Amino acid sequence: MPFKTAAFDKVKFVTALAGLMAFFLLDVLIQRPNRIAAGEGFELLETGYPIPAWLVLLCWIFIVVLSILPHKNIHLPISVFSLAIIALVFWSVGRFANQAALGDNPFIRVSMGSGTWVMVFSCLVLLMDCFHHSRKGMKAKTGFILIPFLFFVLLFISGHLDHLSLVKEFINRKDRFWGELIVHLQLSFGASCLSASFGIPLGIFLTRRQV
Repeated sequence: MPFKTAAFDKVKFVTALAGLMAFFLLDVLIQRPNRIAAGEGFELLETGYPIPAWLVLLCWIFIVVLSILPHKNIHLPISVFSLAIIALVFWSVGRFANQAALGDNPFIRVSMGSGTWVMVFSCLVLLMDCFHHSRKGMKAKTGFILIPFLFFVLLFISGHLDHLSLVKEFINRKDRFWGELIVHLQLSFGASCLSASFGIPLGIFLTRRQV
């Protein structure tokens, strides 16, 4: 995949450093005995699955190193490593929640911690920045950037994430979730139409008058 020439990239370096710090300093999971009680946080290396955790760490180290190399072909490997991190983090989180559900406490809750969100967000920023420099068409860029979302949907459909607190809430209150989503879409669509009805004529008027 052809990319434009890249030098030292501050955006990639800072973003990768944020993801690496999240790996060491933030909890990727919070386990609670029930919905109300305080929980215990777990870093990725504490989830009981060392191989995916070490692979995530290696990916972050590779991304940090690549981001400081003045080489034109860094974008594709950084994109691949970012996708790998998202896949490994979601798999580890789902696996931990599934194992916790096998215990004696039927009310146990496992939710994703700030470490998960920071690492996933950092990877998405890296992906968008990489494909900003890509010479591929918009369809190819969009298709590649949708891969992490498709992977999440696949895990959701397969049931791998069923025991996460967020998914449990969705399953238990599915009708309310869909109802709120429809209301949200209606409000967003109405606001967009209202803005367009004023903004487009005003823009045309200002353009013609050259104000």
